Amino acid sequence: MRRRLQVRWAVACLAAVAVLAIPEGGTAQGPPPGVGPKGVKVRLSQTTVTFPTPGIADFDMGWVDASSLVVSVEPRGNQQGPWELRIRTDDVDMGGYGKPVTDILWRPAGSTTWTPLTNTDQAVAQGTGNQNVTVYLRLVLDYGFDLPNTYSADVTFYAETL
Repeated sequence: MRRRLQVRWAVACLAAVAVLAIPEGGTAQGPPPGVGPKGVKVRLSQTTVTFPTPGIADFDMGWVDASSLVVSVEPRGNQQGPWELRIRTDDVDMGGYGKPVTDILWRPAGSTTWTPLTNTDQAVAQGTGNQNVTVYLRLVLDYGFDLPNTYSADVTFYAETL
């Protein structure tokens, strides 16, 4: 039986600056409707992650990095089996002029591959027992398309028992 526990945060971008805000307390808000009892707790290390204001060098590189985010996965009570940490968004763009949500990239510590955020479930890590998973965040920049505006997207981290 699969069980889910979610943590959501919003992404906002103003003049190519993005802020990730997590609901109060930075803890999971409970499983989605129709999913069994809580089996895995998910907590985040901070309630806001801010992408720095990009400069010319950042646009030349094509991205700007935010500080890392630590996701704590803690199976509850009798949940001794494996779990999988996942990330997703339900949005296709960040609003404004339609900056694609895929311009938000993520990768777990230990990986060198940046993955675009999508509106499908994406596996971040698997494990058993309590673990902290460090996730790095990057925002893709483009001189030709990024206009000063406010952008946002809802993002969800959740863990399921396997």
